[in-house]
Amino acid sequence: MTFQYQDETYRDDRMFVLNLSIGKYNDKKKYILITYRNTPQLPAVRVDDFDTKKDAIEYIKRIEPRVPLTSLDRQPLDIPKNANTWEYWMKWLKDRNLQSAISGYQNLPHWVMQEEVENRSYVEIL
Repeated sequence: MTFQYQDETYRDDRMFVLNLSIGKYNDKKKYILITYRNTPQLPAVRVDDFDTKKDAIEYIKRIEPRVPLTSLDRQPLDIPKNANTWEYWMKWLKDRNLQSAISGYQNLPHWVMQEEVENRSYVEIL
């Protein structure tokens, strides 16, 4: 599903999406968080790295609920002051069949079929 908003094509209501993965830098394991514009091509706009998964998840829980939404004219979701921000955000995502970066889901450009990635078998090269 895509739609137009201010002469841009978006994949869903969120203007940005995140992917969390694991990588290495100088032989040290890192948790890599990439922020993408939520357009069909998913251009990367920011990369952050964390030493622990816990640190990455804490950051995601602070940032994701504040993503601007097209339906709110680039404003974040209006979360009631007495609500748990993360739980409210997760319900909002679930109601729209969307995923958080902490779920392990990887946002992919539209030209890559999600099924292709899920069905690949990887061979470790020694």
